[in-house]
This record gives sequence, C-alpha cells and structure tokens, in this order.
Amino acid sequence: MKKIALTLNLGSTSLKASIFDLDKLSSFEAPLDSRTWTRSPSNPMDRASGSNQVKGPPRQCNEALSATLDQVAEWISDCWPIPSIVVHRIVHGGTLHGPCLLNPETLKILASFSNWAPSHQARSLALARAANIRWPSATSIASFDTDWHQTLPDLTRTLPISESLRSDGLRRFGFHGIAYQSVWRQFCGLQADAMERRVVLAHLGGGSSLCAVKSGSSIDTTMGLTPIDGLPMATRSGSIDPGVMVHLLRKGDISADDLEHEFSEHSGLLGISGSTGDMKQLLSRDDEPARLAIDIFTHRTAQGIASMAATLGGIDDLVFSGGIGSNAPGIRASISQRLEWAGLKIDQQANESPNAAVQDTQSTVGIWVLDASEDRELAGSASQWL
Repeated sequence: MKKIALTLNLGSTSLKASIFDLDKLSSFEAPLDSRTWTRSPSNPMDRASGSNQVKGPPRQCNEALSATLDQVAEWISDCWPIPSIVVHRIVHGGTLHGPCLLNPETLKILASFSNWAPSHQARSLALARAANIRWPSATSIASFDTDWHQTLPDLTRTLPISESLRSDGLRRFGFHGIAYQSVWRQFCGLQADAMERRVVLAHLGGGSSLCAVKSGSSIDTTMGLTPIDGLPMATRSGSIDPGVMVHLLRKGDISADDLEHEFSEHSGLLGISGSTGDMKQLLSRDDEPARLAIDIFTHRTAQGIASMAATLGGIDDLVFSGGIGSNAPGIRASISQRLEWAGLKIDQQANESPNAAVQDTQSTVGIWVLDASEDRELAGSASQWL
C-alpha cells in the first residue's frame, strides 16, 4: 500500500489537509488529494465578523480542533492509509529553525512564542498535540513561516530600541515564509535569471506582507516581531504610532490584552470600514468608508513596495500572491498605478485574465500573479526526515 504524508495548514477560518506520496516529497508534486474544512459561526474556534481571535475557553477550542481532526481522520480512512508523516505549518518559529520534529520539548519552546503570534500559535500547537494523539506512529514535523526570513541582515532585522530591551529576544522575524518560498520557486521556473533580479513579493490576503528578495534570499519584509506589523490587513492594524498604544494604556480604559485584541481583530480594513475586513465585500460596495478602506490599503501597499525597492536598490519584478493579490485585479491595478513613476505599467486586459505575467509592453518592471502552494512546500520540507 502507498505510504503517505499528511500536511495540515490551520488558518484563521479553515483547516486545509493534503495527502502526498511519501516517495515523491522532494519533487514538490501536486497532492494526491486535498480538502479544506471551514469553521461555522457556531463553532467556538471560529472567528467573529472578521476576527482572528480564538473564541471560547481553551477546553472548548481544543474540543473544536479535535472534532475537526476527527473529520480529517475519517476522510483519510475512507481512501488512504494511516499517514507516516504529519507536517504542520506553524506561524512563529522564534529561535527555532525548521523543519524540525514536533516532540514535547519543541512544543514547549514553541508555546513560549505564543504571545508573539496570539491569533495563530496556540491553536496550531493544540492541533499538533491532537494529531500526535490521533496518529502516534507518525513522525510529526513543524515548518515555520519565520524560516524564510532567517537571512534578514542586521540592517532590517534590528528593532530601533535599546539593547536592554532587545536582549529579551525582540527583533523583526517576518512571516508568510512558506507562501513566499512557494512563490519564489515558481518565479524561478518562469525567469531563468531570477537570482540576478531585484524582486518584491506581495502576499496580500486576510494577512498581508511584502518581502524584498535578492539572490534568492529575503533581505527585508514588512512584518516584524509579530504578524500584526506592516501593512493594514483585514482586521489587523499593521504599523502604527507606538504613541497611540501608550496613550490608550495611560487612559486606563483598556488592558494590554484588550489592546492586542483591538489591533489584531477590530482594526485594519474592518476598523476603517466599520463593517467588514473582507476585501471582496468592500469592492462590491460604493460607500465612502469602503472606498477609504480600499484606498488606504492600496496606498500603504504601494508605499511598502517602494520601501522594499529602496532596500533592493531598485525593482525588476513585482509578484502578487495571496487571496487578494491573486484574485482582485482591481487592487493589483490600483497598486501598480500608484507606482507608475517607478516604471510599473499593468496591462489591463492581461490583468483581468488568468495570466502569470500582467505587465504592459511599456513596463520596465515585470508584474506577475502567482498562487502560493503552501501544502507542497510543507510536504517538501519533510523529505529530509524519510
């Protein structure tokens, strides 16, 4: 019987599971099978109105995860053998470099970084523990979103705070690394001279960030210690004046936990529009709050791309990915138009069609649209454990 690897990618509102042939992990082939479970509003693990935060006490949340994992196990048992390897996407690797075994010691270390990714880390680790119980004979592997950014130089990883504060391990880590790795792999297949090009990757979705890539390495990115930093997102504020936080804390009307909740769950597009952080819904509306939310998003993203280009000393290619980057041609067009001064000119017809290259013939910068395949990267990362 064919031996399989199972990848589990737990997002804010869904769990994607994919099955791979254990003998072909290193080839980054498409999965043999894949399925996504989306949580319902009544599920205590679901998010409320665009919020990423886990709802309900930990016991309820763990029960919800176990129930979802039961469905995954039932799906597998119908057609596939028990997995030999289970690979988890973990958002924050902190001081760990992946891929690595998810044993009790590793799980404990990763749990210590939960405050640096409060909307993601605890749930992902709870899922990993549940999977270890479900498939005790399987090798459990973690792949980290932070790994891609291990190449950040001191120039862009160092926070401008005192050394005494930095000694607590505070620095810029960067995220979306597994998605960036997938997009970069695809880009290299399209551009023979990719390693010589100055490339900005724009992963735009519920969570959004940018990455400057030179010689195949991440040298700058918009997210920092936590995934809240950088661009305004669906419900996350992105970069904001620290004085705003100091002011709110000094007023005494809000705790540190509540402040984190506000900037993680009720800010960004949701905070500006007052009703939704879903870009698709915002684009379907014609009211001033929706227009302002979209304008701020495209403006800040264009600014961010320009800052990544400054790090690179120019820009040869801009690559869009993510739920918004891959599926919202109007957003791509608006961002590109804001950067026409830098040589970007999008082809409107190509941009409205399923094309990888969408730049106009007059553009001096390549403009690309690629779909990240995180499950393939997760599977590939486990090949060393065979």
